[in-house]
Amino acid sequence: MIILSILLFLLSLIIYFVNKTKLNLGIWVYLFFVFIFLSFIDIYYIFNYFTWKWLDSSVLYYFLYGWEGTGWLEYKKIFFVSVLSFIIILTIFYWLVNYYLKKKDSISKNAFLYKKLSYIILFFSFLFNPLVNNILEINWFYEISNSTDSSNLLFSDYYYKPTFTDISNKKNIVYIYLESYEKTYLNEDIFPWLSNWLNDIKNNSTFFDNLYQAYWTSWTIAWIVWSQCWIPLEIPWNTDKSETVKKYLKWAFCIWDFLKNAWYNLNYVWWSSMWFAWKWTFYKTHWFDNIQWKDEYIADLENKDYTYSWWLYDDTTFEKAYKKYDELSKIDTPFWLFMITMDTHWDDGVISDSCKGHKYNDDTVSILNSYHCTDYLLSQFIEKLKNHPSFKNTVIVIWSDHYAMDNNNSSEILKENKESRWLLFMIYDSDKTNDKIINKKWDTLDIWATVLSFLGFSVDRLWLWIDLLDESKIRNPGIVLSKWKDDYKLFW
Repeated sequence: MIILSILLFLLSLIIYFVNKTKLNLGIWVYLFFVFIFLSFIDIYYIFNYFTWKWLDSSVLYYFLYGWEGTGWLEYKKIFFVSVLSFIIILTIFYWLVNYYLKKKDSISKNAFLYKKLSYIILFFSFLFNPLVNNILEINWFYEISNSTDSSNLLFSDYYYKPTFTDISNKKNIVYIYLESYEKTYLNEDIFPWLSNWLNDIKNNSTFFDNLYQAYWTSWTIAWIVWSQCWIPLEIPWNTDKSETVKKYLKWAFCIWDFLKNAWYNLNYVWWSSMWFAWKWTFYKTHWFDNIQWKDEYIADLENKDYTYSWWLYDDTTFEKAYKKYDELSKIDTPFWLFMITMDTHWDDGVISDSCKGHKYNDDTVSILNSYHCTDYLLSQFIEKLKNHPSFKNTVIVIWSDHYAMDNNNSSEILKENKESRWLLFMIYDSDKTNDKIINKKWDTLDIWATVLSFLGFSVDRLWLWIDLLDESKIRNPGIVLSKWKDDYKLFW
């Protein structure tokens, strides 16, 4: 679509300037829109580098809530090129305006007709600009199916707090998000020997295949809200942000609220700033007992310089997570230990020191080395858990947060195998034989309904989402979320 937009734009320029016209305010207005168009293209490519889909809600979210903890300074080269290109566009715009306003051109035959035609084409070039389409999509498109038959659906009929039957033998949960680690990286035909340990864990777990990424869950905080509170992250943009984040989504009923009602001790091991995406406030609003983040961990590191940019290396995160598991296992309360890896986030990936002898290939900038490293570190972490005296009655949940980023240097291989791309999700239960594969087609929104069922809870309903272990349940394909957009804002 962007190519069509640019071609229409160039055609508009040719028609306008090839036919001499009497210079008046019209030329200034026209050149102004040319300037805006080129600025759109410049902004457009910056957004795409970070979001993979140009402008989306993540950009608006960070502009509203701030960039603290995001590590955006690491992309200073991109911002420099962006600012430079913007200055060049502005300079060309200024020069053209001055040049044409000083000329005394005669009116060519049919000049006004061509001028009007160029305006029309310029309008369509804006109309087909993906940035404009993104703006429209953010405002009007928010659904999870192709159906629009939602006239009889009421939000209050579908969204309510679930009831559950409590259980006596509650299992501890270690919940591991693997950054950008989609199932494709386990495919031996595409990436031989890359994920040996994860494949071994997969073969000894209940593995859920055919998991696709739900709409608008490709960035961290939106994916957390979607997957764990079962609603889209819809921000009330016209409110005071300082008041909004004091009680982040206070009225939403999330999985954490559910587990707290079941007397779970909730813990989060976090590799970055506590203020990244305002997640600390989010978790505290929803009853987390303990949140540990980068600044706390650095104080305990022997080498306080052992950090990469704005996060901790994965080997440090796994080490701190195991220490927390050992601490929690000594209390007489079921617990949930939640952690996220990070080394596979970057364009080229990052290698923890613990992996120096476990490289996948000799390419020093290959992100595949980072995936291979995370695979190794995860296996070491799980082996330590299995050998822990309190491991019995523990469930390990492994899930990729979203598809691999389009700007990582293995993305071309992924695109060549797009039919094989699914998210990764598996559950290992210390008390069960784990060798089952669930092939039902589903998405990220069904995960917690499934996990709670796996833990033994009998839940009546988690809004629109289904328990994948129950073969009798299917999702209603007619359910759409777009008409309830205003209802989501009330959760703030």
